[in-house]
Amino acid sequence: MIDERAFLAQLESANTEELSQILRRPTADEERLLEIYFGAERLARLRSLALGTRRRAVSRGNVVVLHGIMGGEMTVYPVNEKSQFIWLHVLRLIRGGVGWLRMTPEFTSLYDVRATGIIKKYYAEQLLGLTADGWNVKAFWYDWRQDLARIADVLRKRIDVWFGADAAAHLVAHSMGGLVSRTYIQRYPERWRKGGRLVMLGTPNHGSFAIPQVITGAYDTIRKLALLDLTHSRRDLCDILNTFPGSLQMLPSPLVMQPMERMYQAGLWSPWGVPQKILNLARASHERLAKVVDGARMSYIAGCNQVTKVGVNDWSRLDQEDAYRDSLEGDGTVPHALGFLSEGTTRIPTYFIECSHGALPNHGEVIRATQQILATGKCSLPTTIPKKRAAAEVATRAAVKVTREQAEEASLRLLSRTINARSRAAGGVHETPISADEMKAKEILVRSFLADASSVLASEAPPLSGTQGPPPPPPPPRAAAPSVSIAIRVVRGGIQEINSTRGADAIAVGHYIGVAPQNAELAIDKAISAALPPKDKAATAQVGGLLITSLCQRGVIVGALGQNFLLPDPRDRKRVVVIAGMGRPGNFREAELTVLARELVWTLGRSGRENLCTVLIGAGAGNLETQDAVQAWLRGIRQALHDARACAEPRLKSITFVEFSAGNFVRLHRALGNAVAVFAKDPEAPLVIKYTGPTKAEVNQAEKAAMAAAARKGRKKERASFESNVGNVPDREPMRLTVQLQGDTFQFAALTEEASIPQRETRIEPALVWEANGAISSAGSFARQLDQGHLLGRLLLPRDMRERIVSQRATVVLALDAITARIHWETVAMEAAGTVTDFKPDLFLGSLFGLTRQLRTTFAQLPEPPLLSGDALRVLVVADPAEDAPLPGAQEEGEAVAAIFEEFGRVPDCEVYVKRLFGPREATRVAVLDQLINHHFDLLHFAGHCFFNPDNPPASGWLFTGGKILSAHELNRVDRIPRFVFSNACESGITPDQANERVAPSFAEAFFARGVANFVCTAWQVDDAAALEFARRFYRGVLGLRGPGIAAEPLHEAMKEARREIARLGAGGMQTWGAYQHYGDPNLRFVPRAAQSKSASARADKSARPPGSSGVKRRKSN
Repeated sequence: MIDERAFLAQLESANTEELSQILRRPTADEERLLEIYFGAERLARLRSLALGTRRRAVSRGNVVVLHGIMGGEMTVYPVNEKSQFIWLHVLRLIRGGVGWLRMTPEFTSLYDVRATGIIKKYYAEQLLGLTADGWNVKAFWYDWRQDLARIADVLRKRIDVWFGADAAAHLVAHSMGGLVSRTYIQRYPERWRKGGRLVMLGTPNHGSFAIPQVITGAYDTIRKLALLDLTHSRRDLCDILNTFPGSLQMLPSPLVMQPMERMYQAGLWSPWGVPQKILNLARASHERLAKVVDGARMSYIAGCNQVTKVGVNDWSRLDQEDAYRDSLEGDGTVPHALGFLSEGTTRIPTYFIECSHGALPNHGEVIRATQQILATGKCSLPTTIPKKRAAAEVATRAAVKVTREQAEEASLRLLSRTINARSRAAGGVHETPISADEMKAKEILVRSFLADASSVLASEAPPLSGTQGPPPPPPPPRAAAPSVSIAIRVVRGGIQEINSTRGADAIAVGHYIGVAPQNAELAIDKAISAALPPKDKAATAQVGGLLITSLCQRGVIVGALGQNFLLPDPRDRKRVVVIAGMGRPGNFREAELTVLARELVWTLGRSGRENLCTVLIGAGAGNLETQDAVQAWLRGIRQALHDARACAEPRLKSITFVEFSAGNFVRLHRALGNAVAVFAKDPEAPLVIKYTGPTKAEVNQAEKAAMAAAARKGRKKERASFESNVGNVPDREPMRLTVQLQGDTFQFAALTEEASIPQRETRIEPALVWEANGAISSAGSFARQLDQGHLLGRLLLPRDMRERIVSQRATVVLALDAITARIHWETVAMEAAGTVTDFKPDLFLGSLFGLTRQLRTTFAQLPEPPLLSGDALRVLVVADPAEDAPLPGAQEEGEAVAAIFEEFGRVPDCEVYVKRLFGPREATRVAVLDQLINHHFDLLHFAGHCFFNPDNPPASGWLFTGGKILSAHELNRVDRIPRFVFSNACESGITPDQANERVAPSFAEAFFARGVANFVCTAWQVDDAAALEFARRFYRGVLGLRGPGIAAEPLHEAMKEARREIARLGAGGMQTWGAYQHYGDPNLRFVPRAAQSKSASARADKSARPPGSSGVKRRKSN
């Protein structure tokens, strides 16, 4: 699969020759992305141009193309972190990425931000058009936030590197690029005298009234950015953008418009915090450039007949669009009066085209004109404004422009929700597939500066008139949008009950990624599994005969947002059961529910289903309020039905919501009743709801039942607490905590049995976290461990999240990526040491809970059935394999582990095969691979050294004689790797700092790629004695060998107790217990619950037998 984001980054940073190569010979995946990015028509034109760039052998001269403001790609390089593409990256902007662009009062970048490309969507046709005409073209991308003088200095260096210090160089500059060019000419006149022309496209030579609107947040680009950005308000954005000297240097010049002198006084901008220092810099720039005019070598191409702000009407309301005067004498962004250049009273050669500011670079006639000017100094475009418009048209066109911008803002609001929901479902920004929606949002955002922002389309334009006249009549009222309809009813009962679902040909429940079926999903799972034929029940016996649970554990059902899994209902083969993906726990809100409902309804309609029966997905305990969930559902239903109507596709006809809870049943009925009129009157997309509610008697009965249920709630909680204390409950569903790092923000979301906790954020410099994290492994006492762990917890975890964790009883599962997995979560402490000097297990996460990790990669496996499930348990033990790095304690550990499994195998029906590879002569790389490739093992235990290569993670692995490594590359050759691996070796748990899950997996991740569901490892160097005791306590716990009557433990319990036990073994144990990490399923059992009492009884009967009578079958090493 292609790395889509990396490919787009390559495209933006490509020079003209590289761009031509990409367009000439794209792969199938690249072709698809290019069509999404450019659009089919533009891509066809670009490919034709790319093929034409090879036709000329001799260059006609050197040309540098400069983009305008916002036309260059910007990337931040955080300290010790992976670079992040910020501009123009819609997903990062949604998540507050613009904050990385803030500058200091000294006009330097607060963060390490660099210009990394020219946005090809808006400049590719210009670049290739000039190249195809025979010019040697280079694109100069720059940091458009910076002072013009600083950018000009960089331009001078680039020109000399590209062409040599004495070669002539033409400059073709769009918008702000023209000011950069003139500043370069002013600072380096001797270099300019070497030759070349300057062609300016819509350059604001004396400023633009767009800039005061940017300062105050009134400009449409800023309004749209505020709609996208979920982190910053419009005022926050102004605070950031107003630190950019480059944009402030484009304020209207008082040298051309004397009243604009007021704009250079800080008092005017006091509500927006613009300092006098940056205004002084802006005024000085105008003064420096006033005489940089050369009519013989400079030309100007101006867009015209576009609604443009050309003056100020009301100085007290500069944050309002109507405070500025409109005219058609401009390109929509730059007024002609502020664009044109003159030498004395003679204007430099100026040409006109009816085109908006952002569309100039890619306009075919502009490209041809530029080619002509470069060759001859003149072009065929008119030198006067074509078909000058009547003044009466200004108001009409301005109204059309306002209407278009309002429609764009509404569209952008919807697009941002959809794009963000897809990103959450995909697992991260980089992992989110490129979509047409994302490209559309990008174009809407920057339309005024970069894209085609013509105020009136040809089809909408009023007739041209050379004389003034009365305003045109208002347009006729728009015809009402066609409506769609859906029948909805509410039934009280369980989704698994036949009566509740009568008449439905589809049943739906929701499913989170990585969460075992529960509540409604578990209820329907039990109901359909009970109806399976005997041969199908056998295949699901390991998970209690549950079909959906089995499919989840095997990764067949994933649960990504908007993905629906359909399977036939064995109770009625004409009906399907739909498992609707909800994405990751904690990230499911109204926008995500709208996506889920839309995809569910559209899928069922497309497959010919007419009647859906479903629970109110999204309104489970602790999730959305019923009212919010109903609104989101109906928005999704409406979108799906309108989409189906537009495509003349079959549509769903009815939905029955089934609700078991009496209180929720009443709330659902009322919310639907209120929504009927609201959705029917929507002028844009009406939805007619034919609602059949419960009878008044049914509502009254439900209200009484709800009151009684509330009274019982307290007693039920008390009973649950008692049962958990005496161990009389099955394994509880863990608390699932998802952690990811975006920029300088750690994001947390959680899901418990009772509630879904919305995303929380902690904004902190990551380097500080890594520094605190690194101090934990070297702590020399329990007190120091507590203090360091408490510091780490306070730096990372939001207060309410810390309280939630410690106040609940279930174990905790952390869903981590390769970056957040570096954090020693096991040692995070809830309190500082104070006077404590001894180990306090209830204060650390890893000893209070089992604390299981799950890597958020495509390799991470879902929960597995018990290892001992009827067949013989096969165990491979590898110990002390490096002759030149001996580890005597490792052989002792290996012998102890083998002996424990032999002891377990003495019980009939518990057949165990143990294979030993001990010492460097037996435990060679070839011997280990021979066993793994040619034999099947359920469990692998390794005791020895492990080497981690931070520069090349796939080269990491287990250390053998001669410094040889058994690495991820070799493990990828093993088709049937053991389902459980215990790597009791230094560094095996370290993951590389790679946020992209498509990169070559590290040694630890390689096990998941090959099918390992559970992996136990160490994060740092461990003590030999402590390692031995940890292995003993862990295996005795999971196998139920701790004594008569003591049940076998699930993995999370065994991990917790093993950590607690070795922590008390002195200094070595103190420094080792926190290193142990478990990736996988917290509730995995080596021994099924049903087999435990039988095994315990059999062990008691056989305990007196000599070893020779054991049921163990051991393969001796040769």
